[in-house]
Amino acid sequence: MSQRGFKDSLRQFVTQWLADRPTHLSAGRVGFQFLYTIAGLADDAIEAIWEGTYAAQPGSDSRVDNLSLLGQSRARIQGETETNAEFIVTLQHWLTDLRGQADDAGLAKELNRWFAGNPMVRVINRKGLYTTCTMSGGVQTVSQVTAAWDWDSQSNPERGTGTPNGVGWFDYWIVVYPLSSSVSPWTSYVATTGHWGDGQAGPGSVCGIGLTVTPAEVDVIRTLITKWKGAHITTRCLIWSYDNAAFDPATPTRAGNPDGSWGRWFNTVTLLASRNRLHRYTSLGPERPSQ
Repeated sequence: MSQRGFKDSLRQFVTQWLADRPTHLSAGRVGFQFLYTIAGLADDAIEAIWEGTYAAQPGSDSRVDNLSLLGQSRARIQGETETNAEFIVTLQHWLTDLRGQADDAGLAKELNRWFAGNPMVRVINRKGLYTTCTMSGGVQTVSQVTAAWDWDSQSNPERGTGTPNGVGWFDYWIVVYPLSSSVSPWTSYVATTGHWGDGQAGPGSVCGIGLTVTPAEVDVIRTLITKWKGAHITTRCLIWSYDNAAFDPATPTRAGNPDGSWGRWFNTVTLLASRNRLHRYTSLGPERPSQ
């Protein structure tokens, strides 16, 4: 405590005969000792109140052992490479940031913050709204552009064109560009076909075809997306893009981008992969029977 405690100032609150009782008169000494003990308990209670108050305010002191609990209470998860000092700032802005829940920009910003190295993140809905978030010098920049997006018009034509009256207008695709960060663990992937057995240990240790990450790591992403997307939103696919020029709204028809046949993993006639093999794809939940 910065202020003087009750024990140290007790003599100011008792009578002089009790505070300065001669030592050979044991009754007076015992009385002062009793009061001193009570004052000590009061000091401990005040100290607990002060410590509790400071512990609930990230950055109010030098302690960092409380950050995990503060994150839980504020629905924030410390980023993969986010320092304690950076996470304290995140916790301090939690009310402002949480206003972005159920918003495309809020979801993109949260994923950009959490991933190691803050790689570029795009959230794309079926109507073709591209929301892109990047970070430079600790400052996030968000842009939104509307362009063509044709994931499954051929493989699943019943889902419509993405208009408000069309089927599946609430579908989302999330694109993460991990190669834009040299420290991201998601940059490690199998560069051949992406099937099980391509030098991987199997489904028990990796999650998502061609990725060398654990299910626990993917569960954190699943939690973040669930917390930040709208309750009506279905995340069709999380795409790990290893080409920063891919899925760019400036060139929506670029070779290797979705061409309307990506609603299924493979072509049922040719049995060839429908989706671009240069990227990796993670399903975050049960998919519809047509997929």
